[in-house]
Amino acid sequence: MVEYLKHVPTRFGTDAKVVVREISGATISLRTPDRVVKWMTSVHDPYISGMAERADSTWRWNRIAKIVFGVGALRKPRMLQLCARGSNFPLGMVAILENERWPGDPRKPAVFVWYLSAAPPRAVMDQGGQKALTAATLDIAVTISLNGPAEGRLWLHAAPAGGETLMDYYLKRGLEPIPRNAIIPGSMIAPRDNDGRYFKLTEESAITLSQKMEKYRV
Repeated sequence: MVEYLKHVPTRFGTDAKVVVREISGATISLRTPDRVVKWMTSVHDPYISGMAERADSTWRWNRIAKIVFGVGALRKPRMLQLCARGSNFPLGMVAILENERWPGDPRKPAVFVWYLSAAPPRAVMDQGGQKALTAATLDIAVTISLNGPAEGRLWLHAAPAGGETLMDYYLKRGLEPIPRNAIIPGSMIAPRDNDGRYFKLTEESAITLSQKMEKYRV
């Protein structure tokens, strides 16, 4: 078990105790991991799938798991779940590549946040609101980046379905836009298309963002 946070603020002025669980990809070719199934059946399908305004409304996490764990061990794929401590109810999901290349200098390692999703308030009436849970889920990736070879370097892509709202969210969290003319690492053969929706944390800005979450961390 991996544990990074002890509580997040709720809409009721109280704290929700949370833990972070690693999802293993060892059996992904045979079956979908139980925690992925729990997220789909308890949160995504009954709540998120009907929210067209959300960038993740059409995501199928059983397929995402196969994509993430299928990229090969060299890029160190990882999937983690934020859960309510005690009930183990899923509150957020994040899939990363812990050893991706850094835009601008592919010789340097960086964490790439591939997929990130947080439970909406309707799914967890006694837990934190979506913004608090999204911040807590993002903090998982930031913590990994700061404690590994990436040394805080992290980047991600704001899904187009999220529109300007999603881009504004990342800007407010302190992530920096990657210039549209920058080369974005993709497959080993060709770079990704740069649509201007990529964001990054440098070593310095990752520390700043992490410090804002320090009071919630174990």
